[in-house]
Amino acid sequence: MKWQPIETAPRNGEEFQAWCVLEAEGRRSRKLHPEGWWESKCKFDPESENFLFWDRVDYDHYDWDFYPYIIPTHWMPQPKQPDQNDKCSNCGELEKQAEIEADYFQKELEVEFDHGYYRAMADHSAKWKELTDQLESKFMELKNEIQKVKLSRNIQMDKLIEDLVRETERAMASHGGSHDTCFEQILKEHFGDFNG
Repeated sequence: MKWQPIETAPRNGEEFQAWCVLEAEGRRSRKLHPEGWWESKCKFDPESENFLFWDRVDYDHYDWDFYPYIIPTHWMPQPKQPDQNDKCSNCGELEKQAEIEADYFQKELEVEFDHGYYRAMADHSAKWKELTDQLESKFMELKNEIQKVKLSRNIQMDKLIEDLVRETERAMASHGGSHDTCFEQILKEHFGDFNG
């Protein structure tokens, strides 16, 4: 079996092997396999007039699917099922192709993992910074509120002391007596009897 131009591939839905390349230059897989790669199952769909590939279309489900950026350039008929009595004539070639495919998918997985890992780390760092910024902002708001409350209480306490001193001086001036006696009398008027 030899590779043939894709223009000569069956158009009746018959399965064949295909050699493919990526249409887009910037795609990651193109960098991994610039010469292209082998697809074990391909067919031409007369209804959609597209080449379909046997691939995983869901987590655990395989089916025929269309990829507009994968371009088959050559095709080869599917090999016949081997006779159990015959020795494998192309086992070495198939094993080598299987190793190439395994290596390709391994590299794809590594690249996907790296991209996913660094994306996740970047997202995590951004979210962490956002959270710390929010916490810092809340902390500053709370600190300012505490300062306002302290200031307000200090002002209220100063005013209360000024009022008590003023009342004490007024009582001393109007009733006579010692400073302590008048101060005690004012405290009783405002707060009640402490001994009681």
